Amino acid sequence: MLMNHHKKSESVKVHLNKCASFRKLMNSMEEDKRLTWYTANKKPKKPKKPLSTAVSVLTSSVAPSSSHQCSIKEFTIPVVSKQQKVQFQKHIAMHYYATGLSFQRVEDVHLIAAIKTLRPDDDLLPNRRQLATSLLDACHEDVKTKVAKGMIGATSCLINDGWSNVNNDAIINYMVASPEFALFLELVSISQQGHDHKFIVDDIERVIREHPSTIFANAVTDNTSTNKKAWGLLQITFPSRYFQGCCSHGLHLFVKDVSAATKTKKAGQVEATYPDQYPFELMLEFIACCKDVVKYFHNHHVAKAYLRDL
Repeated sequence: MLMNHHKKSESVKVHLNKCASFRKLMNSMEEDKRLTWYTANKKPKKPKKPLSTAVSVLTSSVAPSSSHQCSIKEFTIPVVSKQQKVQFQKHIAMHYYATGLSFQRVEDVHLIAAIKTLRPDDDLLPNRRQLATSLLDACHEDVKTKVAKGMIGATSCLINDGWSNVNNDAIINYMVASPEFALFLELVSISQQGHDHKFIVDDIERVIREHPSTIFANAVTDNTSTNKKAWGLLQITFPSRYFQGCCSHGLHLFVKDVSAATKTKKAGQVEATYPDQYPFELMLEFIACCKDVVKYFHNHHVAKAYLRDL
């Protein structure tokens, strides 16, 4: 062929490198006998693409003639990387932890089918054993890291609250509250340790010392005499902070004292009674009657159904 080009030899090389017959001839020769420029310009084989999932979908369109035309198109879904799978399983796990769902539900056939609708992968969902072991540990560490990061430099209030868990074991919850956030910090099991003022002082001091990057302006506890004794000792250790009882709890106790019967029983009485000339007696008796009405309809379904219809 006549090549009208000022770099004829280069053009010929380009042409021959694209020629199937010429490539076949060169490839049939020993490597040391091939033309040097062919070897130098030979395109390397493309690396194999990672495995992917090919999905065929049916697409339809309406032609101007109103005839319904269908065609099948194939597209490729990229494979989920190992890191993406780990993140997906952590999000699923946090959903179960945050909502209190039973771990058995992660193996529900409908959930598995829903995931497979979008992703044909068989092992994306964690199993219940992973939710109770490895994922629980990993998510716990992630949450602790986020809590510690959020508390850095914050001015906040430490809240101490005595409680009991589902097994009726005595525990203490520690929370941290500030204008920007409210965080659960940790849970302490009292076990055989007596919940006296010395224990309260030592434990609150331990929590404060363990978070030096957080400015605890104060600490709030229950209003018992044991806690009150602990406030004075903590004030000596941390003179720039203040310690007090829970205002909400105090208000609740105040209302109970005003609007409840006396704790002592009068002579000849089987129940606690109101003090003489108690100003709220009529109001409390009215409330008690209202409770009786509510209980009646709650326990008699036929009457409840008539009431609902009315």
